[in-house]
Amino acid sequence: PIIEPLKNKSAEFVKSIGNLYLQEGDFHDMMSKKSQYFLHRVRMHYQIDTQHLDDDFAKKLQLKSEESEELIQEAISLIKKSTDPYASVTKEDLIRLNQVLDYILN
Repeated sequence: PIIEPLKNKSAEFVKSIGNLYLQEGDFHDMMSKKSQYFLHRVRMHYQIDTQHLDDDFAKKLQLKSEESEELIQEAISLIKKSTDPYASVTKEDLIRLNQVLDYILN
């Protein structure tokens, strides 16, 4: 008999988890997780310390990523908003954070 290999359902799983997050509507938590992932990638890929998101961090990230200073400042502002437990976060904030961080990483 021919045994068919198991199908890779990783993409379906990720899509399901993403939909659950969106249905719950906890945009602050999603922004926080996306920010943590981004900062981890910055540490690993660009070898930049992410302990303090200050002007020195912004300058190093801007030089290594070759992105505009305005984009880097917007990213830092959104990341700080995601780490503030009292900040009011909207769906639009999450979408913009995702766009900005993905643009910087790619």
